[in-house]
Amino acid sequence: MDLYQKYLQQMQAAKTRMLEFIAAIKDRLPPGCKFESYEGGMCVLICLTRIDGHDDVKKISVSACKIMERKDPTTKVLETSLFGDKGCINVEELGYRDVIAHDNDEAVLAEIVRLIEYTHEAEDAGEAEDAASGSQMDD
Repeated sequence: MDLYQKYLQQMQAAKTRMLEFIAAIKDRLPPGCKFESYEGGMCVLICLTRIDGHDDVKKISVSACKIMERKDPTTKVLETSLFGDKGCINVEELGYRDVIAHDNDEAVLAEIVRLIEYTHEAEDAGEAEDAASGSQMDD
């Protein structure tokens, strides 16, 4: 098989991998998160809810590019990166100095949940403080 045929084979494997990923987690995304339209490439963007203190983070990109890098159409490894209005962004506080590799679909879903829980933990703490302040004022 020539190089171009191998490239086409890897591209098709990456597209198939993304379709598998989407099918595996589409009904399990946290509330407020949703897939952007998927055009058949090797990555997909997922819109996130607001992450407290990180209003610049709007989406997470999930990519099957490891298939191309490793030249291995059977790899299940996916990469995630954060996106804002101007493209890819790194947020060290959230663990993103670069892309993060994940072994499987469940690990990517866990990463999305981790980011969303970061949001909810911060919001819940703020609501608890507001409630405590309000009850003190009533006394």
